[in-house]
Amino acid sequence: MADYSQYAAPSEDWVRVTKELFLPPPPPLTTLQQRRNFRKINNEGRVRASENALAVSGAAGITIATTTITTRDFQEIGARSYLPQHGCGGNTLLYFHGGGFFSGSLATEDAFCINLARNCGVAVVSVNYRHTPEWPYPTAFEDAWDARCRILHSPLAFGIPSLNKLLVAGISSGACLAASIVVQERKLNENKISGQALWTPWLCHPDTFPIGQIISPEKASPVQCKDAPLLPQALALEYANMLQMDESQKSDSVANPLLSESGILKSAPPTHILVAGQDPLRDHGLLFQKRLAEAGIPTTSTVYPGLPHGFVRIAGLEANSRWNEDIEEGVRWLLKQ
Repeated sequence: MADYSQYAAPSEDWVRVTKELFLPPPPPLTTLQQRRNFRKINNEGRVRASENALAVSGAAGITIATTTITTRDFQEIGARSYLPQHGCGGNTLLYFHGGGFFSGSLATEDAFCINLARNCGVAVVSVNYRHTPEWPYPTAFEDAWDARCRILHSPLAFGIPSLNKLLVAGISSGACLAASIVVQERKLNENKISGQALWTPWLCHPDTFPIGQIISPEKASPVQCKDAPLLPQALALEYANMLQMDESQKSDSVANPLLSESGILKSAPPTHILVAGQDPLRDHGLLFQKRLAEAGIPTTSTVYPGLPHGFVRIAGLEANSRWNEDIEEGVRWLLKQ
């Protein structure tokens, strides 16, 4: 039985920075218009933060190109490649943004992807999968798989002459998409992905979270951190509701990688995980790492005690620079495996 409750108490860093900040609770998301307004505000803030970061770091040394991927239902989704001008040796990272399957875009991720490509010497391909509530499950998961197939079959379409190592990565819900395509290709015995990076990952539907693997229910992160700032459990439930999964889909291992069969986990690639301690999703990542380690899979992880999901949105935290460093170190570690 696992117990990760020691990571939840707010850190001194968080208390120091936020003591004079007002962090409003999420607004009601019961109507489509409320949801669209919230997404607009969310995306605007994230684009602004990315633009501000780029004003400091710039895009020198990176070639950026935007293209489209034709999905299985003959829709087009956006994809943006970030290629180091000194070359990447075919090493490529397929990236999925976070946002509860509901928000995010190519523009929200520009600064992050540019720095990742530049500092890790890897080609990054960011995918703008379709979002809820307009596109419920399984659309985002199918888009992720279609992007994986497209990059394997036609890397040159993204400016990559040929593939060497293919990694997948994502933040929050994007980490679920990254892990889902690893599970799916293992089920199909089409193992092409050589590493996965899962940052503050969502790895199963809240209704099927394996709370029985935690020493007591009140110590499980969805319960212990239900009132956490930035992502309270109530907001996670709203995001889950917008997926519109039925009962069987909530237990399917492709959509819920934490619930994967042991045989699938034994064939998983090396895995890098980052977890926030004051996060309803905390135990998703830590339980997944535990299961992977028990299956003999190389893993590496970092926990940020006392910090909530998405803490990097709050300027002035000492942990923000460590977050970026840990991500880059994790990607470099995966490339060496």
